[in-house]
Amino acid sequence: MLKIYLLCGLILAIALVSGCHSNAPQQTDSSITNETSTTTETPLPPPRENLPPTADVNFNGVTFTYNPQIFGEVKPEEVPESPLENETDKPDEVAPKHLLFTFNNPGQTESIIAVYPIEEYRRVWLPVEKNNTKSFDNDLNDVKNVIKNAAFRRNGEIPVLLFYDAHQTFNARVKQLSFQSGRGLFFLTQINQEYAFINNQQLTYIYQGISEDGKSYIFAEFPVIVSFLPENQEVSEFDGIKLPEQNDASLNKYKDYLSEITKRLENLPQNEFQPDLDSIEKIISTLQVKE
Repeated sequence: MLKIYLLCGLILAIALVSGCHSNAPQQTDSSITNETSTTTETPLPPPRENLPPTADVNFNGVTFTYNPQIFGEVKPEEVPESPLENETDKPDEVAPKHLLFTFNNPGQTESIIAVYPIEEYRRVWLPVEKNNTKSFDNDLNDVKNVIKNAAFRRNGEIPVLLFYDAHQTFNARVKQLSFQSGRGLFFLTQINQEYAFINNQQLTYIYQGISEDGKSYIFAEFPVIVSFLPENQEVSEFDGIKLPEQNDASLNKYKDYLSEITKRLENLPQNEFQPDLDSIEKIISTLQVKE
């Protein structure tokens, strides 16, 4: 009997030793080991919920408060003057040296706030007026008029000081709102050169204002999206309606469509836009421009 126990013990010991060897890690090539040890993954950005709910921006005399959880980080910069290079050029990019604040809006098109010195803007714009019917002072007066009277329009559109070689497809949610050192107004719109459906790629909540001292012009663009609009501008048919070509039979249906969508956007609660319009308006309400 003792021999049987000894034999069983010997077999069990051999099995244990064998099992330990079989579970031991296999020797790996040193080059693979070294490569693995030096490879690191690109760190993911922190969840936006972990960002503070408010942050203050203070750059070259311009201050405001915003929500980083919604708008991400802000990049402030001083943009160099961009004069008209040739008399026959379109003045799309003509602007004086100005301050620009860019929100990186995670997952969306960047939002911006720009602060322009009006006298410098007038100076760089003078060469444009030689070969253009646009007048800086006329445009500035129209902007001041619409800030005082939200119902004011120029050729059916809300006048802006910046040059657009395009038209406002629609206007909605026109709202006067003062900032800390001036007055202005918001409006919801979309800028297009041709007929287009209102879409989440181009829908924009715009603000423009004039400082109390009359020295600064503020222009801000906040792209927004809503649930019932097409995702991008590459849409030729929506809800059974096709984009019109010149003045064909579909033009009236397109105008009816614009009217209907404009009413829906006009009546939509503030929090059904993304970002919600209240959070955008709060930014502007805290804006202060010092000389």
